[in-house]
Amino acid sequence: MPYYNLTNVTNSSNVWELTDSVNAMSGGWLGIGILITLTIIIFISMKDYPMKEAFAATMFISTIAALLLRVIGIIGDFVMFIYVILTAIAIITLLFNK
Repeated sequence: MPYYNLTNVTNSSNVWELTDSVNAMSGGWLGIGILITLTIIIFISMKDYPMKEAFAATMFISTIAALLLRVIGIIGDFVMFIYVILTAIAIITLLFNK
């Protein structure tokens, strides 16, 4: 069981320092978890729309969130690239099936 140095977490003076410390301790999984949770919540909230439209809208909104998380350094380039690819696939599928 690894032992973490929690001094950065307890000495955090704002939310950004806390988030950055926890993300560093988890190996970057905090940002990925936030993004996946946001994606699931958006997808469930679009239950009144057809599946393909809901998925395309969800991926578009999640890609914007991924871009913002990438700008502030919470997620890496690979995760953002995956979301961009999934958004492109969802939009292309939506366009060709109409």
